Amino acid sequence: ITLMHYMGYLGLALGTAIAANINAVALLVILSKRIGGIDGARVLRALVKISIASLGMGTAAYFAEGWLHGALPASFALPGWVPHGFAILSVRAVRVGGGIGAGLVVLMLAARALKIEEFTSALSRVINRLKA
Repeated sequence: ITLMHYMGYLGLALGTAIAANINAVALLVILSKRIGGIDGARVLRALVKISIASLGMGTAAYFAEGWLHGALPASFALPGWVPHGFAILSVRAVRVGGGIGAGLVVLMLAARALKIEEFTSALSRVINRLKA
């Protein structure tokens, strides 16, 4: 909340991210003590790989949305029978969806290239759940 006074809504997002990271580290320390240690080298390797894949995902989503923003301006004309507010909402949904889609594709490709075991495991669980 303190950062919000200085940075507005960006401070709120940054504060939430900082709190989540502190929480994750605290939980990792507690878990390590309870189970008698963790494989720190493996956790660090996974963290680095996941960070690289996440950076690629964020970059792809950012540039895809930017490209779609230029390709589909808010004044993008839909047939005259479509209400104007709906047309603008539709264009925005395509922009956001395109950014998310591009990000997910890059994340999947990066996870495979970096051989992130956790991603492969999670993806197979999701696929098995969808099949059931």
